[in-house]
Amino acid sequence: MKPRPFFSGPILATLALAALSGSETMGAPLAYPIVDTAQSRCFNNQREIPFPVKGQAFFGQDAQTNGHQPSYSLSSDGLTVRDNVTGLTWQRSPDTNKDGALNKADKLTFAQAQQLPAKLNAARFGGYTDWRLPDVKELQSIVDYTRSPDTTASAAIDPMFTCTTITNEHYQADFPWYWTGTT
Repeated sequence: MKPRPFFSGPILATLALAALSGSETMGAPLAYPIVDTAQSRCFNNQREIPFPVKGQAFFGQDAQTNGHQPSYSLSSDGLTVRDNVTGLTWQRSPDTNKDGALNKADKLTFAQAQQLPAKLNAARFGGYTDWRLPDVKELQSIVDYTRSPDTTASAAIDPMFTCTTITNEHYQADFPWYWTGTT
C-alpha cells in the first residue's frame, strides 16, 4: 500500500492517495489519470489558432481532448475531499492549528510540512494513517483552470476545498501556495 500524500505551504492542505486506475487519452494509455482543464482554444507560439488536425503543427493540444471532468466528493465528517478522477483524498481545510481561521498561524516551513504527515497519521486524521506530501503532478491535479484571483476573485481550486484569501508579505490580498514532495 502506498502512503497517503498530503500537501502544504504557508497554508496547509492535505492529500491522501488511494488506488489509481489507468486511463486513456487520445488512445495512449496513461499511468496516471489526468483531470481535464476545460481549455477550449488552441494556440501556436504567438496566438490563438483553429483546431489543428492530425499531422499539422500544434495538433494534440488540451482543447482537443475530452479528458476526465473534475469530480469531488466530500467526506461525511467534512475533513477530507476525494478526487473521484485520480483517487486521491485531500485534507479539505489548511487550518493546521484548528482554530477556525486561516492566517499566518497556519503557515508551515518546508521542514514543518515534512513532519506533519506523521502527526496526521498518529491522529488518524480523516480515518487514514498513510498521509504524505504529494508529488507535483498530484498537486497539479486539483488546480481549477476556470478560476483565478484575477478572473473569479477566488483561488484556482474547486470551492469544495477551503481556501480563503491571505495577506501576503506586501500586505496585499493573495491566496496561499502549497508544499510538494517533489520539484
